[in-house]
Amino acid sequence: MHGETRTLVVGAGVLLGALLLFIPRPLPAEAPLRKPLLALPAVVAVTLVAWLFVDDAPAPVEDGPHEGGAVRVATYNVHYGFDERWRYDPERLARAIEESGADVIALQEVPAGVLAAHGTDLGRWLGHRLGMHTLYAPGINGLLGDAVLTRLPVLSFQVTDLPPLDADRKTVAHAELLIGADTLTVLATHL
Repeated sequence: MHGETRTLVVGAGVLLGALLLFIPRPLPAEAPLRKPLLALPAVVAVTLVAWLFVDDAPAPVEDGPHEGGAVRVATYNVHYGFDERWRYDPERLARAIEESGADVIALQEVPAGVLAAHGTDLGRWLGHRLGMHTLYAPGINGLLGDAVLTRLPVLSFQVTDLPPLDADRKTVAHAELLIGADTLTVLATHL
């Protein structure tokens, strides 16, 4: 119903419930909450509450440029989501993008599941946080690449490999975006 967060919460609830079945039964003198059959309804109740109230639906994307048809375009090397002191801080990146007022942002060094970046799909996280479309162009091992964030309607998106084709994969993100009756072509890469 509402995506990955809800699925993760329900899966964790089911796993916890299954694990409770393997806990040895305590002696009758111990607290009743330690008995699997009594704890199982609590796990089910918490899972159902999370299912009903967790909402990870992305913010609505505001399709279209702002003032008088003008489109702001920016580029931003997000350095895997780390700041200059190597603290992981995706919220700081989101605030910087918000402050720029950009409608289209080409991002470089975007992790997607890199353990050093806490396993975050940073492009998707930023898109969700900012209410923008996320177009990801995987590069090295598919875990690091470039991305395009946009408020504009997306007509098409493709990823093209650049030579040489080796382990240090370089790509170009090619997006066609709609501005009124016109098309804006965006090419983004990081060499």
